[in-house]
Amino acid sequence: MGTRSNTIIKNNDGNILVNMCRQSDGYLSGHGAELKKEFGNTKIINGFSSEESPKFANGMGCLSAQIIAHFKQEIGGFYIVSPKKAENDYCYVLYLKKGDNKISVKVKCSDKIIYDGLLSEMPTEEGEENE
Repeated sequence: MGTRSNTIIKNNDGNILVNMCRQSDGYLSGHGAELKKEFGNTKIINGFSSEESPKFANGMGCLSAQIIAHFKQEIGGFYIVSPKKAENDYCYVLYLKKGDNKISVKVKCSDKIIYDGLLSEMPTEEGEENE
């Protein structure tokens, strides 16, 4: 059985927009590392021009769509689940701190917070977490 994870994305009001469940590789060096690599340097903006790079998202709703598009490539593996269902081994909660345009993440493992800070600075190996 694989290491399952949830990726929860919250809007600026703290409400859950998306809860995505991954069926395997949910640990820090798997799903966490991929989240960091693909979205760690993404800046959240409000409005855009045709000249913006792919490392921008027009709000957290746009970021949610980008994350789903990146991970959901075939049948199975990833699912969108009820916002209240986050009972897996790892849970990554993506949010914006007030006044910031960089993505923050709170990582829980077995209901214990093992990291809370910028996604771009998240450790991706077990044992590197801050407490």
